[in-house]
Amino acid sequence: MQFLHRDAMPRWARGVTSPWLLSPLLVVALAVGGFTAYGAWTRAHPTHYARCGDAFGVDSLLTSPSASPSAQKGKVGRNGKKPPAAVTGKKKVTAAAAGRSGGGSGSSAAGGGSTSGGGSTSGGSSSGGSTSGGSTAPSAPSGPVTPAPGTYTLSVDGGEKVKFGPYSACNNSFPTTSALVISPASGEPAGSYDFDHRFFPNSAGKHDERHIYRYTDRGVFLSFEQATVTCAGVKQSTTVNYSPLQLRVPSTLRVGQSWSNSGGDSGRTERGTSKVTGTATLTVGGRSYRTFVIDTHLDLSGDEKGSRDQRWWWAPDLGVPLKWHEALSGSRSGATYSEDATFTVVRTP
Repeated sequence: MQFLHRDAMPRWARGVTSPWLLSPLLVVALAVGGFTAYGAWTRAHPTHYARCGDAFGVDSLLTSPSASPSAQKGKVGRNGKKPPAAVTGKKKVTAAAAGRSGGGSGSSAAGGGSTSGGGSTSGGSSSGGSTSGGSTAPSAPSGPVTPAPGTYTLSVDGGEKVKFGPYSACNNSFPTTSALVISPASGEPAGSYDFDHRFFPNSAGKHDERHIYRYTDRGVFLSFEQATVTCAGVKQSTTVNYSPLQLRVPSTLRVGQSWSNSGGDSGRTERGTSKVTGTATLTVGGRSYRTFVIDTHLDLSGDEKGSRDQRWWWAPDLGVPLKWHEALSGSRSGATYSEDATFTVVRTP
C-alpha cells in the first residue's frame, strides 16, 4: 500500500493534517480522556470515612431497617434485653429542662470552653473559647439534652456552585427534601453522635456530609467533619479533625452571649465568633419549641481558604437545631466553591 506524500495532497488536506492543528487537538483529547478516566475511577471507589466507619447513616437505614435506632423502640435486643436509652431514642432530660416549657438552644457540635455571664464551662484541653454577655434567663446549667437517634426529615431550600477558573463545573439546586440520620458515634468518646446528611437522597456521593458532635456537661462541641462531593464527574472528600474541639453550644445560653473558636487541622483551620442573637418559636409535628438563634462567622485558612456564615435555631429540649442556614464560599486545589442553603426539620424520629 502506498501513502500519498503530504506535499502531493490538496491544500485543504494539507491544512487539516497540519501538525500545528493536530498537536493541540491531540493534547486536548488526551487531557479530556485522562480527566474522564480519573473521574470514573473516583466514582467507582466507595467513600471511606476517617472516623466512625464507612457505614453512612442513610445507607444503613435503607439496607437494614431493623438497625435503625428509631425502629428499635420498645423491641428486645439479641441478648434478651431492651436496647439502652441511646439506641431507643430516649433523651437525657435534666431537672431544669423538665421545668421549661419548650425552651431551646441548638446546633450539632462538641468541645469545651469557658463562659462568663452565662455560666462557667471549663473545657481543659478541649477548650473551644470564651463567651460573654447575657440578658435573659439561661438554659439548664447541667448540660445539653442529648439527641434522639433516628431519621430527621428535612425541608431544603438552596444550592451549590463550583468553578474551575472561569469555567462553571457544577451549579446544583438541592432537592427540596432530604434526611439527617443521627446515631451514637462508634469508637468515639461518650456522648458523641454522628450526624449523617445526604443532600441528594438518591445519589450517594453527590454531596454527603458527616459531622461528629460531642455532648458534655460543658456544652456541645464539633470534633469532626467530612464532606464528599461529586462535581464534573469527579468525586472528592475533605476531612477536618478539630483540635481543639469547636464549641458550638455552651451549657448555658443567654441572648447577647458570645464566644470565639480557633481550631481545625493542617488542611483547614477555622477561626471565628458565635453569638446568641435572640429566641424564636418553631413548630414541628404540631408541637412548638422555643429555640435560641445562634449566629456564627468563621474564616477558613490552610489548604482550604474562605469563609462560612451559619445561623442555627437550637432547641434545648431536643438537643438539635430545628433549622439552620449556611452561606459558604472558599477555594481548594484550584477550584472555587459556594453554598447557600436553609434546612428545616419537618419531622423528628
